[in-house]
Amino acid sequence: MNRDLLIKLKELLLKNKEDVSPINELLSNDIFIANLLEYSMNDIDVFCSYMGEVFVYYLISGDRCIYNSYEEINNKYWELIYNGFDILSWLKNDGVFTHSCNGSMVKYIKRNGLGSSLNGDACLFEALNFLEKKIGITGDYTKQQSGRIDEVYFTAPGATTFGYVCNFAPERLFLGILRQEFDEALNVKYGESKIDYYRRVLYRKFSDVLDDEVKANIEVVLNGFFSESNCIITFPISEVIDSNKIYQEVVSDNNLINLREYIIRNCGSNYFDFFTRNVGSNSNTNNMDNLVMIDTVISPLKLKFYQVPDRYDLIQLIARNKKLEVGDELGYFDFESTKVKNR
Repeated sequence: MNRDLLIKLKELLLKNKEDVSPINELLSNDIFIANLLEYSMNDIDVFCSYMGEVFVYYLISGDRCIYNSYEEINNKYWELIYNGFDILSWLKNDGVFTHSCNGSMVKYIKRNGLGSSLNGDACLFEALNFLEKKIGITGDYTKQQSGRIDEVYFTAPGATTFGYVCNFAPERLFLGILRQEFDEALNVKYGESKIDYYRRVLYRKFSDVLDDEVKANIEVVLNGFFSESNCIITFPISEVIDSNKIYQEVVSDNNLINLREYIIRNCGSNYFDFFTRNVGSNSNTNNMDNLVMIDTVISPLKLKFYQVPDRYDLIQLIARNKKLEVGDELGYFDFESTKVKNR
C-alpha cells in the first residue's frame, strides 16, 4: 500500500470519527426521541417540525453539548438569535442543503458521492419493478421512477427534510406497493420488527398472486429497503451555488434557476426564511424545498450523514410511551391502541 493511499485512508477514518455529532447522538437516543414525540402529542408531523429546529440549531451554532430536552435546545436557539447571530454570514460560509434518502442508498453514496450514476442496487430495483408490474402500478406519480438515480432532490435544513425521511424514503415504495389508505391500514404490533410488519402489508396486497416468485421478490425488497436506517445528508451550499444544473420542482419542467439569486429572492431580508419550518410544501414558509440537480456529483468528503428513525421506528416508540405490552396493537395512522387479550 503506497503512502498517498495510507494518508487518504487516515483522513477518511478521522472524518468518520469526527462525524459523531450532537445531532447524531440525539437521533440515536430513544429517550430523547420518545420524549419529543410525547411533547409533540404523538403527531409525527409536529415531531418533524421540532426535530427540524433541533437540527438547524446545531448546524448554525456549532454547539457540541448534548441537552436533555427540546425546550433546552429551543431556548439556546433563541438565545443565539437574540445575541445577533449573523445568518447571512453562515449561509455564505457554512450553509448547507439537505438530501434525504433510504438506508439502501447510503453505502453507495459514501463510496461514489451524491448524484453518482453508480449509486443504487440493480437487484433491488429489479425486484421492485417486478412487484409493481405484478399489480399494475405504472410508476408515473413519483420522482424516483424516472430511472435517474443521478437526479438528486434537495432542500434547506428543517422540517421538510425530516418529514420526507421519516415518511416517504423512498416515495416510490411508500406511495407505491406499500401504500395504505387510512381506513384499511394494518395495525402495528408493539415489538414486531419493521420487516415483519411490511411483509404482512405486502402479503395482503399481493394475496391474489402470492406465489413463490412474488414472495422471493418481496424478501429482496424488504431486506433491501429496511436493513439500514434512513439518512439525512448535508452538503455545502458552496458546492452548488453557481451551478447551471439546478431546477425547481422537476427537471422536465425545464425550470432552470440561478441558485444564488433564488436564495436571496426567496429569503428577502429575513434569512431565517431559508430554513423549512413545516412538513409539506403547501405549508412551508419559503420555496427552498423540491430543488433538484442533475449531472452533478458531490464528493463523499463533502458530505455528512445523519441516521434518522423512520415512521415505523417512531410508531414503536409511541407504543412504548403508551405503556403497551408486546403484542398489543396500535393504528398505523391514528396510533389508537388496542389491548390484545389471551396472548
